[in-house]
Amino acid sequence: MGTTAMIDVTKDNVARYQQPRLFLFRGERQLLDTLVQPGMRVLDLGCGSGRVSKYLLRRGACVLGCDLSRTALRELQENLSAHRDLIISQGDARQLPFKDRSFHAVTFTFAGIDYIYPEADRLGALREIERVLVPGGGFIFSSHNPLGTLLSPRGFRSWRGWRWRGQYLVSGAWRKVYFRDYGGILLYQALPQKVIKQVTTQTGMQFCLAMSRSGSITSRTMLSIFSAGPYYVFKNDAYADRQGPLPLF
Repeated sequence: MGTTAMIDVTKDNVARYQQPRLFLFRGERQLLDTLVQPGMRVLDLGCGSGRVSKYLLRRGACVLGCDLSRTALRELQENLSAHRDLIISQGDARQLPFKDRSFHAVTFTFAGIDYIYPEADRLGALREIERVLVPGGGFIFSSHNPLGTLLSPRGFRSWRGWRWRGQYLVSGAWRKVYFRDYGGILLYQALPQKVIKQVTTQTGMQFCLAMSRSGSITSRTMLSIFSAGPYYVFKNDAYADRQGPLPLF
């Protein structure tokens, strides 16, 4: 087996990632406000330094921040060490170190799930997320959309954005399942229709809604054209007929 074949691309992607200093997008806040209620146990996958975890704690949730990066988790600990309702755990979404039905909600924001390679491992991560969700629990995540990446007005004011988008178009990267971003990270991408089908066919989760980062677009057609990274909400119905779903939506 060659050296390249032995590389864990997912871990390499996480190691390359540089966390931007961003606030929550308006669409993220809207979805979290709808999904998360005080007292809920929430797993924040790919939590990084706590961008989403901090907001979940403000919502009164009991948060478990999980990330592959020890560096990110150390920063999370420094940022939110005063919160008693925060637990920090290093873990891999492909094999979550948590018991079945442990969480009322799982978040995987800022396209964190797209760092998982290959696609078979991504599907395995989706099944792991379903496993740790309670019946009726909610799952929020975002994913790269190739058509939206080309046509979204975001980034057009940046010369770097124009140049990268031109390369993305001319090279045919927009047609591939995985593409390289600005920093050389290998990321998954798919149209919303495929993302929704992927989750519903690989798990027992039911699609609820999709939304742009700004929260202004919910039409699937418009999201496909103009949203570079739509957010999706699914509900775990795998065992809902046995125990009854939680009133999350």
